[in-house]
Amino acid sequence: MSAMSNIVRHHGIRFADPLIYGLGEGYFFWYVDIAPDEAPPVLIGKNVFMEHRFCENVGATLTIHEPITADEVEDSYRRMARGESTVIKCDPFFFKYIEWMDDEPLHFGEHVLIVVHIEGDTAYLADVFSDDIVGVPLDELRQARASTDTIPFMQPRNRWYEFDFPESVDDLEGRVATSITRTLEHMFDGQGGFGLNGLARMRDAYTSRLRECWDKDRKQFAEACFAGGCRILEGHCGAFNRGMLGRYLTVAAHMLQLPKLSNPVLEAQAIDAWKALGDMLIACAENAEHQDVDPQQYDDINSALDTAIEREKQLCQSIEHASKPFLSR
Repeated sequence: MSAMSNIVRHHGIRFADPLIYGLGEGYFFWYVDIAPDEAPPVLIGKNVFMEHRFCENVGATLTIHEPITADEVEDSYRRMARGESTVIKCDPFFFKYIEWMDDEPLHFGEHVLIVVHIEGDTAYLADVFSDDIVGVPLDELRQARASTDTIPFMQPRNRWYEFDFPESVDDLEGRVATSITRTLEHMFDGQGGFGLNGLARMRDAYTSRLRECWDKDRKQFAEACFAGGCRILEGHCGAFNRGMLGRYLTVAAHMLQLPKLSNPVLEAQAIDAWKALGDMLIACAENAEHQDVDPQQYDDINSALDTAIEREKQLCQSIEHASKPFLSR
């Protein structure tokens, strides 16, 4: 979100962050059991294809470069050294400037940021983890871009993005309406691990996986709970993501003259439900170091999941109902 906001403004399009989030169809859920024998299941509560969706919805062209040879990798660094601001994907685990929750760095190959410039052995980054442009050793950036310490399909692979934006974006109301329609399609019609169906699959599998982790290794159980709780509390399903959705719906409600499109009560209830689940998982991780698992906690996690899923369903139904008058025009 931070990288997209910066690059959009760099190309002269003056959209507020909530509009970028909404046109990127940022409201999204994806449940994936990425490595059943090695890691806890992952719930992603923000669209990892946001840059693709945004460009499609505003009529921009996105080209993804994935260097294969060492020369191609070096070409990308020479581009940055020429002062051409470049959007990249990387694994932020390697950056020393990031203040992690409980000082526990996490590998995540889908992190997006902008390399503003490279000068000598220092790379200057614009990143959501810092309020200012931050300088890092070029070796850290190389490690972060080439990391293989995450699941294969989420490895950054030295990718960089090239954008071609239109001079202006016409029919903004229609584009906003389209983004809302597509968002609801993703949530209601998503198959497998996507949308509301993905949340239901998470409900059926999550505590079973935690039980398996406990049976194998108490430390693995604690790490699984901690990782799951962090992902929720740090924004995938929590306050940042939900706050951005609420602000977008407020903008869209005004733009489309549909006041009921924004429902602060349901939005707040969804945030609270995910926070309760995240706090519960972190508490499970902390308690596992000192005592045995209380079987009741699995029921409590399931109950918290049920509440969060029901809140999401109610919110989606509210958005769908409120948007019908515009879509039927």
